Amino acid sequence: MKIKILIIVLFFVGFSYSGAGLSSFFRKVLQPVFSISESVIGKVVSESIKLQQGVFDKDPQATAWVRGIFDKVVREGRKEYKGSFDITILRSKHVNAMATPGGHIFVTYGLLQKIKSDDELATVLGHEVGHVVAGHSIKSIEHQVAWYAIMKYAKKKSTNHKSQINTLGAIYQTFSSLRYSRKNESESDYLGARYAAQAGYNPKGAVGIMEMFKSMEKKEPSRIEAVLRSHPLSSKRLGHMRDYMRDFPSEVVNRPMKLSYNFLAKHPIKKKEVKTKDAKKVLVPSPVKSKPKIVSYQQNFNSSGNRFGVAKGLTIKNSRGLFKLEEDKKIKGDYSQKIQAFSFDASPSLVSSRFVIKPNTMYILKGRIKTSKLKTKKFPTGEGACVILNENSNRAFVRGHLPQFLIKDSSDQFIDVNYTFITTKKTNFAILEFRIQGVKGKAWFDDFLIEEVQK
Repeated sequence: MKIKILIIVLFFVGFSYSGAGLSSFFRKVLQPVFSISESVIGKVVSESIKLQQGVFDKDPQATAWVRGIFDKVVREGRKEYKGSFDITILRSKHVNAMATPGGHIFVTYGLLQKIKSDDELATVLGHEVGHVVAGHSIKSIEHQVAWYAIMKYAKKKSTNHKSQINTLGAIYQTFSSLRYSRKNESESDYLGARYAAQAGYNPKGAVGIMEMFKSMEKKEPSRIEAVLRSHPLSSKRLGHMRDYMRDFPSEVVNRPMKLSYNFLAKHPIKKKEVKTKDAKKVLVPSPVKSKPKIVSYQQNFNSSGNRFGVAKGLTIKNSRGLFKLEEDKKIKGDYSQKIQAFSFDASPSLVSSRFVIKPNTMYILKGRIKTSKLKTKKFPTGEGACVILNENSNRAFVRGHLPQFLIKDSSDQFIDVNYTFITTKKTNFAILEFRIQGVKGKAWFDDFLIEEVQK
């Protein structure tokens, strides 16, 4: 039975990788599952997003500005898509935009703070309209539904191998989301620039937006992590967009770029004055006011567990490496967890015990990671020292997050890392995996915790 289920899972992965996917096979097999209309699915997803992130409707001028540009871009998209569209501004301070089935488009408060011209906003909106026109969102949902159906069947037929099946599920979800999103993003890049140009804007706004995202990867990683997960941005993709500008007439790419409403001036990023030790005044971002912190998970690595070299509260998942607790040379009694890999495909890892977290709740994962002289080799989900979060219900695996952080070179210094996420409505508890993958070398993990974000 174990071999039979593995064959089914691998067939599904191979089939989707071949490019045929749902359109030629699973759509037929699971047609009853997909009988719900795209508009109904889109409405449900749209309302969920609004509920989780909140709607920003306190600035009528901003709403009119966004809607005015949106209407012009949508007019072009409707030439290829007969459904309806609507636009919503979300309260989130993260820099992001998204689209759901049924033509529901979202831009965040944080994104509007970064917009420098109407042309940039037009290409962002055109990009999201492109996702709807090309059917990317509904295809992604259909694929996840198909995978869920197969995983449910596998678990039902094999009660003795649920942990292995859960691992396969996490690997496949990571693999499929990366492959589908990169392909879809490239297609929507071109559609977005084209719709913006046809609507009277300068398509170079797309290049400006991508350059802004690239600069934020280093300067403000916590504000842009959501958009990079759902809209992977590479230098190659940016280069393709620059090349694409050559396909437009010179009078189009030379159109003057203007900003008809300055959202940042009306809604500046709040800052406050503080005094340093030398009495000089500096401006720093104002901290978000919050209620007392609720810590759901904490791992400090200062005491050993049942297995030598492994911190209390952790167990070995993949033993193909070396595990050791190392004391800080400057602080006696302060230890960190060392993991060392001797081959690129080893991927040694430790996992936590399961801990309770709430459904539909925002959390932040914090910790510190250090690496030393890592040699890397291409790995499907990235290379480096990482942490993987898996969400579970009381009965089954719910969702596996992509490997976070992927630190390759920290110059032997601990780097503070953090990752914000929202649990699903089915989540009851979670498990963390500390891992190094696609590398040979050493990494250290220390002071990890998960806090509930209090609104």
